[in-house]
Amino acid sequence: MKTLIPIICPSIVDPVDWLFSNLATLLASHSKLRSLDIKTTFRYAKSFDSVGSLHQLFPSLSTRPRLLHLSFDSCPILFDEVTLHSLSYLTSFKLLHTRYKNLDASSPSDIWKAFVASGIHLQELEHDTITNSLLDYLLTYSGLKKLCLTYLGSDELILAQTYTRFFTDVLPNHQETLEELKLTPRFECQWCFGINNSFTVAKCTKLKHLSACVFSSQVGVGISGQSGSPSDDVIVGIFAYSCLIDLPLTRLFAETPH
Repeated sequence: MKTLIPIICPSIVDPVDWLFSNLATLLASHSKLRSLDIKTTFRYAKSFDSVGSLHQLFPSLSTRPRLLHLSFDSCPILFDEVTLHSLSYLTSFKLLHTRYKNLDASSPSDIWKAFVASGIHLQELEHDTITNSLLDYLLTYSGLKKLCLTYLGSDELILAQTYTRFFTDVLPNHQETLEELKLTPRFECQWCFGINNSFTVAKCTKLKHLSACVFSSQVGVGISGQSGSPSDDVIVGIFAYSCLIDLPLTRLFAETPH
């Protein structure tokens, strides 16, 4: 059963410290908790006075739950060595809209390096920034079942570097177990689904759900010349999707970047 508890923070206090302190009180009596999602509207705030930490949520080792799923959305968070040990059972992790600059908070790169050091092997991952440290982490093990990478960022050099590593090394490392894949970059780039990466995706033999961005030029039906033959762009689009015909797909969603 999933329970949603709305919490309204008084405007006169620091929101992060207030939230984590009150959550710690609530969670102290729930040692059997296996899933925790924290989503805030703090990303719209101009500044923070403090940063939340897992140690703040679970100060007592005796009552610290064995979390299987953990999610942070729009919340600056600090992962320390003490609490990372308690995440050894973690199989699902979601990290969105992370704020860490000018804060004593863990950056996404810090978090992935910490996961490597702690030996955490996720089965499900959702994140909105692509970095080499994330790819380093995903290369340390096999067995990923769900991978959702959204927005990815706007640094063209990083996108180019990580694209090659992802489709050459990372995705093949999980192709025998991956069941759900979502790749939705913020703008049109090589991360869009097409002939350049469709063969690698097609090797994920257990893939059931695929969500991807496509090039706008491949949307719709076009006619070129006087012969009435389809345009080259449309041919590329049809050919790319034809590679997926043998996969056990039950859901396929394609869109152009926003």
